[in-house]
Amino acid sequence: MRVCLLSYRSYRYSGGQGIYLRYLSRSLRDLGHEIDVVSGPPYPDLDDGISLIKLPSLDLYSMPPDRRLLINPRKLNTLPNLVEWLGVISGYFAEPLTFGMRAHGLIRNSENNKYDIVHDNQTLAYGVLKIQELGYPVVETIHHPVTIDRDLAVNSATSLKDKLGLRRWFSFINMQIKVARRLSHIITVSQTACQHIAKTFGISEGKLRVVYNGIDTDIFIPSPKVDRLENRLLVVISRDTAVKGLRYMLEALAILRQKHNLELIV
Repeated sequence: MRVCLLSYRSYRYSGGQGIYLRYLSRSLRDLGHEIDVVSGPPYPDLDDGISLIKLPSLDLYSMPPDRRLLINPRKLNTLPNLVEWLGVISGYFAEPLTFGMRAHGLIRNSENNKYDIVHDNQTLAYGVLKIQELGYPVVETIHHPVTIDRDLAVNSATSLKDKLGLRRWFSFINMQIKVARRLSHIITVSQTACQHIAKTFGISEGKLRVVYNGIDTDIFIPSPKVDRLENRLLVVISRDTAVKGLRYMLEALAILRQKHNLELIV
């Protein structure tokens, strides 16, 4: 089959999206499918035999904040670029919306891009819904509802200004909920995520299919050459933000250390 994988940003080293996309595209290729990856910047690092279709954007978040406002007017010559710029300078996260606009335009206007399946990685933009309306079978993966990130971020903010700013930044969630309710096939990665998505998005659990994340046990396996130290704990965290919950681990460690000799490596 010809499979199109959509990802609005695919940073190759952290954040999860680009890494997930690389392994997913590799596995689909190994099964004999023809894969096109359509991505906005930053772009993923893909294996041989997998086609990358780049959808350039203004990529404003790669710029220092003081340079995002004063942009060359010539770059605002398309509707997605204009919407992206207005969103960023107004405090909205517009990348999913504008990527969806570009992806829909790409697939609608290209005679060569005829796919058996279009698989979107949690963009959940109106453009993805329009691709489905073109007649393409669309599969959506929702790793977890971003409402969780929003609520944790807002609850951790210390000022009313910050709370309101975060709610505005996360307002793209309203679009994602509307789109998810109208998509025909949705995958998620755990029963817990399935329950959260059903509750917060207002979707029946019967509409969701759970496909668990896998671990390559040929790579992630204890090495017999390394001695294991008792009472040593290891945690890997992509970034220290409220949504990751590292604070609670540290608080728990402080309590446990009152009775146990524990070492934590972050």
